[in-house]
Amino acid sequence: MTKNDHFLLTTMIITAIFIVLSATLSYIKHLTYNSTAWDLGIFMQALYTTAYYHKPLYYTVELYINPSGSFLGTHFSPILFTLVPIYYLSPHALTLLAIQAVLVYGATIPLYFITINLTKDRFVSFMVALIYLLAPGLSGLIYFDFHVEAFIPLIYFLLIYYFIQKRYTQSLIFLALFLMIIEFTQIIALALLIPIIYSIIKNKEITIKYKVSYTILYILVILIFLTITPKITGIFNPAKSSVTYIPSAIAGYKGPIMGLLGYIRKHVYAVINFLAVNYKIKVSYFMVNLLPLFASVLEPIWSLPALPYIIFSSLSNYSAYYEIPYQYATYFVPQIFIAYIMGITKIKHKKTYCSGIIHNKHIVFCIIQFIKSIRKFKSMDLYL
Repeated sequence: MTKNDHFLLTTMIITAIFIVLSATLSYIKHLTYNSTAWDLGIFMQALYTTAYYHKPLYYTVELYINPSGSFLGTHFSPILFTLVPIYYLSPHALTLLAIQAVLVYGATIPLYFITINLTKDRFVSFMVALIYLLAPGLSGLIYFDFHVEAFIPLIYFLLIYYFIQKRYTQSLIFLALFLMIIEFTQIIALALLIPIIYSIIKNKEITIKYKVSYTILYILVILIFLTITPKITGIFNPAKSSVTYIPSAIAGYKGPIMGLLGYIRKHVYAVINFLAVNYKIKVSYFMVNLLPLFASVLEPIWSLPALPYIIFSSLSNYSAYYEIPYQYATYFVPQIFIAYIMGITKIKHKKTYCSGIIHNKHIVFCIIQFIKSIRKFKSMDLYL
């Protein structure tokens, strides 16, 4: 990386514009009475009571299902405590909406560095950054209140960046932070173990001793969080004491995720019926989010972290899981971006790479889908 990296500078400027614009538009949405208690109100109250009344993430919207009132009794999200000092200084809706914009679009910068580290191509890195900024699924998160899932892209990219840099200690730190976002990231992390362990084993620069040590450490960090999460959640809400509890019907099933496979074997027809529910919407949702990233199929092992949510949502009859104006795209879009970068790196190494043609088509496609996704918000009609 040279000091005269104009592509990086351009990326940073465009990212800053996206952050300011998205924070402004989401705040206008709030000012026009188009925000909700689920979820902006919940996080505002939870952070306010923590900052000023020393009640750990206490809120009152869901006392009927979470008597303790702590958000930790609903979701394992200790990462929220990092926002308390900021919210203490500025207890306002705009604070959260601005933070969300910074988290989601600020992830563009580590994504740029991941791409340039693997491809050694600044133009490709710039194009990948633009595709990310225009990803339709992420626009849904930005313009729909505040969500803890906003942490996912930035922390996931930093986790991967330090991993490919072979700076495993830093990578493990961000893995721990990733596991603190929400309990569902632990399922993603389990799938991520496969490409991580595979890459460590293939690494010829470290001895067998260190390969074994790092492999154990990655597994250990995940196992620790899988162990403590249900215990902590159970303290605040005994009715929900499992990290793998699924709150919405998945193929007619409710319960621990480990029992889902057995349920599927016994209820094949129910599973088929749930797959058929809104199948056109499901297909279009995943096509819009995944089609521009088709090169990810060349690195299926790095696509694995995206599969749990894709399968999960495909088996659901809850439409929010496969519609643009929600936060759930963060469970698979950042993961596919990493596989995409790995895929185009493989193409480039085989000398069959046409970055300009491929990426320009992607940019046009993403711009069209981005505009379409924004126009879906009725509330946005006020200022578009």
